[in-house]
Amino acid sequence: GDMPLELQTRLLRVLDKVRSVLDLDQLLNELMELIFDVLKPDRGLIMLIEPKTGVLVPRVVKTTDEQSADISISRTIVHQVIRERMGLLVDDARNDERFQGNESIVDQQIRTAICAPISDQDKVLGVLYIDSRTYKSEYGQKELEMLTGIADQAALAISNALLHRNMLEQNRLERELEIARTIQMNLLPKQPPIVPGFDIAAMTLPAKRVGGDYYDFIEIDSDHIGVAVADVSGKGVPAAILTATVRAALQVEARR
Repeated sequence: GDMPLELQTRLLRVLDKVRSVLDLDQLLNELMELIFDVLKPDRGLIMLIEPKTGVLVPRVVKTTDEQSADISISRTIVHQVIRERMGLLVDDARNDERFQGNESIVDQQIRTAICAPISDQDKVLGVLYIDSRTYKSEYGQKELEMLTGIADQAALAISNALLHRNMLEQNRLERELEIARTIQMNLLPKQPPIVPGFDIAAMTLPAKRVGGDYYDFIEIDSDHIGVAVADVSGKGVPAAILTATVRAALQVEARR
């Protein structure tokens, strides 16, 4: 679309800044600021699809007045935008049959609304939505093209930020598992006790890198040795810490 040069320059500036931003929330907030500056909506919303569940989740909500932070938007329109991968302009929401089943639109006095898909290559990541209740910002084809353009340009940056977030998450989980594993290995006896007349051996093989299995030999007195075997449900650091607690408690109990 024909974007005014000044807007193009500003959008490029924001996107330049944004491309280097790997923090998703910061990125989305900056994007919303730009949209409010340029298109002056009453309310704006960025929703992203959660990769694991496929559910659309509101990530940034911005309104000019404090009262209406709870934006409800027509599902019909959002699904159409995602399905057809095309921006959609609603001129007069109250007379638009797509809104008929959605009373909230009528209550909220929305005059015009635009919803645009955020799609990177062949994947829809989410939607941008803005609406206006007054004549001060009435949206037409020009604004639809602008918001669609902004969404298209931002998609790559959002996609990168999502990838970055996933990598951080993976690394965090890896580190947690490493810690849990270390805790766990340190809890198991280094070697079995030597008891005349007995051969004692033990081994645990976790199915995943960190199992919840625990065994221990506890000296009760000079004539008695206790063997403890436990299976802690759960995995990772919390399970390893629980195992450590159980082990400490058992040793105290046994001495009594």
